[in-house]
Amino acid sequence: MTENPRNISTDLRGIGSLTVDAVTGITDMVELLHHTIVSFAGMLGAPDQQRTNGITGMVYRNIRGITRWVGSAVDAMLGEFGAILGEEASSRGREAALSILNGVLGDHLVARNNPLAVPMNFRHKGKPLDDQALANLVEKADGRLVVMVHGSCMNDLQWRRHGHDHGAA
Repeated sequence: MTENPRNISTDLRGIGSLTVDAVTGITDMVELLHHTIVSFAGMLGAPDQQRTNGITGMVYRNIRGITRWVGSAVDAMLGEFGAILGEEASSRGREAALSILNGVLGDHLVARNNPLAVPMNFRHKGKPLDDQALANLVEKADGRLVVMVHGSCMNDLQWRRHGHDHGAA
């Protein structure tokens, strides 16, 4: 286990936000495809990037509106449960899943203020470091300092596996 606190309601709120984004994004794509097919714009020239109108447009607007409304209601409800559920230590599996999610959708998560966004920072033994903690570690260094930068979709906890510590090596 890592010592990073986690609250299940915050994780669920982040997942809910991503779900709303996915449903509304897919709805947007389907509506644009529908509009392009109906208007024959794809065959006659440049595609028309407008939304549909009439009853069809109303259906797509309602899908987006209801999805956002349900997402907001679930988010508010989970916000109320946050204090009840409390915090616990995060697991290596959760940290790996967050790393993968941020490696693929990190910019989107940050832009949407999603609680699953992992801020970029220095870490030591699975914990993020503030400026003072980082300065203390650098000061205690015995002349050798290694800064390891992981690849996409990974995190600092993955430097140690099956008894091997890449940093120590």
